[in-house]
Amino acid sequence: MLIADDILAGIVKGILRRKPGIPVYKSISHRINQSIFNTLHIWKGLFIGPLSIVLSRLSWEIIQTLVGFFTSHFSNLFRDVQAVKYVESVTVLEGGGMGGSVSFGSYILLFPGFPAQVGHYLFMHEFGHSLQSRESGPLYLFKYGVPSLLTDNFAWMEKEANLRSILYFPQHKNALIRDDKTPPAKELNHAKWWEYLLLFLGIGIIIIPYLNTEKAHLRNPKNNN
Repeated sequence: MLIADDILAGIVKGILRRKPGIPVYKSISHRINQSIFNTLHIWKGLFIGPLSIVLSRLSWEIIQTLVGFFTSHFSNLFRDVQAVKYVESVTVLEGGGMGGSVSFGSYILLFPGFPAQVGHYLFMHEFGHSLQSRESGPLYLFKYGVPSLLTDNFAWMEKEANLRSILYFPQHKNALIRDDKTPPAKELNHAKWWEYLLLFLGIGIIIIPYLNTEKAHLRNPKNNN
């Protein structure tokens, strides 16, 4: 089914986004091949990395894995995804970001023009969100993901993502410490046992995003830790 979608998307993009001087059939052929190639790599991304990370991705992090998997396919069909790469056991779509860059578990979609490269600010920031996902599992979207969408770059979960990335890549810490827009947090904000309890009871789906969004709004954004 996905391959059929790739062929259809390739035909449409090959016609509408054909570069001057390139024959239509070559443009279509290139787009179809690129789309299918990207799709196969998105599928492969489910199984990239050490066994412990793969098992976590397919169980503990399954919610955001599925969201990232299908969002990546959607982006591949409708965006100009330049490449699908694997970096530190995550799957990165260069040019896959829609309105900005985003991370869903082991899938990172970068805004066009930004590389999947350790040492580059944007990748390292989004990788920090992937680290949040690995630790918090089913709580990730509600504690970090949704509040991140509802706040701004000064919010605590954004700065916390930077800190996690710095701790993971200490040799590249300057890439994040020098960023004035979203400086790293001073300490990690780990998932709490009672947050998992609220999530298990069902009420956490609403309460947890609300509490963490309010936590971000109540702090002075310039002094947010």
